[in-house]
Order: sequence, then C-alpha cells, then structure tokens
Amino acid sequence: MSIDWDGKDMPIVAKHLTKAVYEDCLKEEKATVDSISDFGKIANGITM
Repeated sequence: MSIDWDGKDMPIVAKHLTKAVYEDCLKEEKATVDSISDFGKIANGITM
C-alpha cells in the first residue's frame, strides 16, 4: 500500500489493522485473550 493512501484503501487498512491489534494482544496478553471467548470480535469492534 502506498504512503499516500485514501478512503478507497480503507478496507485493506481495516483488515490489516484489526489483525495486527488481535495478534499483538495475543502476544502480549495471551491469558486475557484466552479467558474471553469472543475476544476477536470485541477487539475488532473497538479497533474500527
């Protein structure tokens, strides 16, 4: 993706951002992620 992205690139940004947030939480706070059954949905909702 180019450095001068715009609104039409938002689906790509959203996909990668939510995945990155989830993976970082999993790496840093695995016990918390594991203890919340729908953590992925919650994290995605908060991220976007």
